[in-house]
This record gives sequence, structure tokens and C-alpha cells, in this order.
Amino acid sequence: MSPTKKIRVIAIEPSEIVAAGIVHILGNASGFALPSHLPDATLLSRARAEVYDVVLLDPAAVAAHQRSNVRRALDLEPSMPIVGLLTDAAMMADTSQYDATVTLSDDADVLIDRIRSAVAQERKEPKGNGSRLSSRECDILKAVALGHTNKEIADELHLSVNTVVTHRRNISHKLGINTIPGLTAYAIINKIIDIDSL
Repeated sequence: MSPTKKIRVIAIEPSEIVAAGIVHILGNASGFALPSHLPDATLLSRARAEVYDVVLLDPAAVAAHQRSNVRRALDLEPSMPIVGLLTDAAMMADTSQYDATVTLSDDADVLIDRIRSAVAQERKEPKGNGSRLSSRECDILKAVALGHTNKEIADELHLSVNTVVTHRRNISHKLGINTIPGLTAYAIINKIIDIDSL
């Protein structure tokens, strides 16, 4: 990330009071864009048109049965850093799925430093074909392979055309494939689509 580019944070925090504090702290910090806020993790898919550099997540915003794998629950790309905002001892027990963590007792400087550190870390994408794409990207790849236009995909998946274009660019970047025939072949080989559906 270039030194002049501001860090874009999306905070997923159910507490309006805590969220207001996060927005205030990061909105006044040097090098940060005014953060976006969602009270519930299920709303994240609606915010996909925006591009973020880091997710600040209170695990309480995720359904209890999904907290053991928040990246999968949020359908986040492997390269997206997650900073956990841990509010109780149970959540502090497993910090392995976060790139950094903060607690409510940490001061503003710690929050800022941990977010900057998480964004600066080089994350490695998992190896293997199926794990390289998120489930949303697989949906879009399937539609592309079936010959659907960006507008048709956007309408079908209830996304904006810009979001579809962004996902297609990310798919091509992750796979190193820039042609529709190449993407179609990848989808067939990896059983994302059935050859009989073409």
C-alpha cells in the first residue's frame, strides 16, 4: 500500500457505542479513510461494492456456530486482513484466525497500530484449486463460464455491475487466467460447472 493511500476499514460491531468510538478514533487518525460500520456480519455481502483494506471484527457480530472460522463465515478472500475486536475471555482464547487483535481495554494508539500492522503483513493465499476462490467468486466464475454478461450476473446475484467487475478482475488475478475460454476450462476441470451445462 502506498504511503499516500488511506487505509479503508470496515468495522463489524454490534454495539453502537463501541462503533461510534471506532469511527471517531479512526476518522481522526492520520492515514485512515473514514471507516464504514456494519452492526451485523450478515450485512457484509451488501457492502461488497466498496473496497476495504481491512476488516475490524467483533466476533459477537457473527453467529455463534460460525465463530470458529470467521473468514469462511464472512466469505472473505484469503488476502483480506482481519483484526479481531475481542470483548470477552472466551473470544480471547482463540486468536489464531486473526491477523491482529485488540480489546476494549486497549487505547486508541494500540488500535491504530494493530490495524496498520495487519494491513502491512504479507498474507499468503492457500494453495490448491478450490480454496483459491471464495464461494461468491465461484458463483461468478460459473456464470461467466455459462456466457452470462456482467449485467446478467449482477441481476442474478443481486450485486452491482461494479462489484461483478471487481470479482472478475480478482478471479483473473488469482488464477492467472484472463480469457473466458480459459476461465471456462478452469471451471470445468475444477468441477465448478458441469460440461453438460454448456
